[in-house]
Amino acid sequence: MHVLTFEWLTAVPLWYAKVGALVLFAVILTLVWALPLRYVYGDDHRPVLYRDLRFWATLLLFIQFILYLIF
Repeated sequence: MHVLTFEWLTAVPLWYAKVGALVLFAVILTLVWALPLRYVYGDDHRPVLYRDLRFWATLLLFIQFILYLIF
């Protein structure tokens, strides 16, 4: 059986992974903010910021981004 080797991966610069992660964060945030307001707030006629899923997703992805930059 042939064993897959990933020796070529050691030659790839690390910044490719960082750019890929940033693009992934941007795609996730774009999808989250594209959600319709009816899905975000449900039947609530008086939207409150702490119930906005988009706000929490943005906050959590920002924290994840900061941690990614540190480590």
